[in-house]
Formats: sequence, structure tokens, C-alpha cells
Amino acid sequence: MGGILFIIVLLALLVYWDAQMKIRLLFSHDWSAQWVDRRIARMSRQLFLLARFFTGLGVEFSSGIDTPEKKQYLVVCNHQSLADIAIIRAALPELKLRFVAKKELKWGFPGVSTALRVGRHALVPRKNNMHIGMSELRRLGRLARTDSVSPVVFPEGTRSRNGNVLTFRSGAIRMLNNEYPLP
Repeated sequence: MGGILFIIVLLALLVYWDAQMKIRLLFSHDWSAQWVDRRIARMSRQLFLLARFFTGLGVEFSSGIDTPEKKQYLVVCNHQSLADIAIIRAALPELKLRFVAKKELKWGFPGVSTALRVGRHALVPRKNNMHIGMSELRRLGRLARTDSVSPVVFPEGTRSRNGNVLTFRSGAIRMLNNEYPLP
């Protein structure tokens, strides 16, 4: 029962956040983008608090990683669940993260689709159009250089149905490093 309540509250929050972004977009894209950058880590942490309350899910964040002064990295992660994105956002609140995501997420997902478009994330087609995918990755590399964003890549490309690690594809990482090398 707690899981169902969590999903209902989650959907309501996503619709609410989507409306907030779209209202800001009416006035200024930059204003909306800055709001998303400032609020997204906080929103992710709120989701985990709600998940803990409704389902007992526990996520622990620690700052035990020694990071150099630089506040920009190429983040490479294994993609195991839908919670991965929120966990990465909540764990790295000081970074301006931009994800390499499938193009199908561009429309139709309240909160998520608008945040991807407003934040200028790299939305790549999964099949049949490598040229557009490469163009999006080059654009993300230029954005890393000009706006100090930290690209996030899931080298498996997608999640496996059984939880096994899929074959890593290094093309996106190479493309981003060619455009703008990051630690």
C-alpha cells in the first residue's frame, strides 16, 4: 500500500514541478534553467525522503570522496534502476549535471521531459540515426566547455531486464572527451 501511495505522490510532485518549470519558461528560458539547476538536487533528496516514509527505502549519502578543487567531471555510472538518476543528482548537488538520455524521454513524462529540454541534456536516438546522436554528444561537450556542466553517461546505454551488467559502449565517452576532456 505504501508503494502505491508513493507513486501517487511522486506523480503529483512531477506534475507540480513540471508546471513550475513551464510557468518560468513563459518568462525566460534562462530563468527556468537556473531554477532547475538550483532545485534539482533538493527535489531528488525530497523524493528519497518520501520513498523512505512510504516504503521504507533507505538511501545513505556520504561525502567521503576527496574531490579536487575542480567542480566539473565526466560522470560514468552503471544504470541499474529508475532511481539511479535521482541518486546521482542527490549525491552530487554541487555539480551542474547533464545526462545523455534516450530521445524518447523528450516528451510525455511530466517533470522529467521538461527538465531534460530546459537543461539542454543530450537526447540521443537509440537506433538508426547515429549522426544525430553524435551531434548531441558534441553539443554536450561544447556545453561542458562553455557552461561548466558535468556530463553523465551510462555506458551500457540502457538497463538490463535481469539486473546483469550489459556490454559497455565507449563511444559517448570518447566523443565527449574529444570535445572537452574532463577528469
